[in-house]
Amino acid sequence: MATFVVIALAVAVLFKLPVAHRPLPNIEDIQSIEAVVDDAGGAKVVFQVPRSHWHPIFSSLLPASRDADPAKWEGLGDLEIKLPGGDSFLVSLYSISDGLGAFSSGPTWEQRVYYRGGSSADLEKALAEAFKASEKGQ
Repeated sequence: MATFVVIALAVAVLFKLPVAHRPLPNIEDIQSIEAVVDDAGGAKVVFQVPRSHWHPIFSSLLPASRDADPAKWEGLGDLEIKLPGGDSFLVSLYSISDGLGAFSSGPTWEQRVYYRGGSSADLEKALAEAFKASEKGQ
């Protein structure tokens, strides 16, 4: 009986590990994404990201690897991702000058993990295009 319990726990942990370390949720699991970004003048702009722009934004952040010692990065904005069951997933976006992208993400601010990957330039372009599309109602 004890062996069965140990095996069951090991299987449960193995199935949970990929979820715990995934930098972004699967696009198929997302209900909506709200972006809060700074415009050129420093004002906050809030908009719903059209579904057709989710993939380009995520692609601009990936591939990504954990950054155990993140630097002080310039904030670009945040994504609040709504998941089934009312859960949220938060992504803070950063702009860095070396070309590589940076972001932190997690189910809560306290549980966020920092990542490096993707491209800051591609992210800024994807966000600008998503904002334009949101204004047109696409």
